[in-house]
Amino acid sequence: MADAEDTAPLIVPGLERLAQLDTIKLKQLTSSYKNNNFTVLDGEDVLINLVEEDHEFDIFSFGRRRGFHSNIVDNTGKKVYTLRRPGTSIKDKIQIRQGDDLVATARCKMTLLKPVYRIFDAQGNLVLRLKGSTCDYDNFVLQTKLRKTIGGIKRKSFTTTAQVFARLDDYTISFPADLELNMKVAVIVGCVLMDFRLHEFRAAN
Repeated sequence: MADAEDTAPLIVPGLERLAQLDTIKLKQLTSSYKNNNFTVLDGEDVLINLVEEDHEFDIFSFGRRRGFHSNIVDNTGKKVYTLRRPGTSIKDKIQIRQGDDLVATARCKMTLLKPVYRIFDAQGNLVLRLKGSTCDYDNFVLQTKLRKTIGGIKRKSFTTTAQVFARLDDYTISFPADLELNMKVAVIVGCVLMDFRLHEFRAAN
């Protein structure tokens, strides 16, 4: 008789699978002032989870805008990235780290009409842009720094009253399959920053 270990299904670490994919789903699991958790899915399979650990306040914060610390944990339970959003409304960003090393930053760019988010590498070089249409947080295009469209983000519309009040969002994110892994993670984090700002804007108005 084969040992249980020999017959157990092989679990491929989520980041290894993410590195091969061109489309994933980002699903918000919980939403509150102190706790926002998301999961990244390939179909029904969990790849990674974004778990908020702590939050912080800033004297310049307004409305419901706030800083936070989160961990990204893969499907084997291993912490693979840490995230930090400083509690400031002036230069809104999320820093992405592996251990002590900064690997990317997602930043909100101040614009008059169209929401824009930018992805920078560890050296602070602009790599990617996420651009929405006027006052629209449902659809974003993913662009290179030269503004060539290579993917996008689409927010699933609410279909029930319960979903409207729960404010738990689902997104479909597409990017080139050969995009560098840290940049794929940064695009996902950019979507999380976008989601935070969307709900903070609604709470303040």
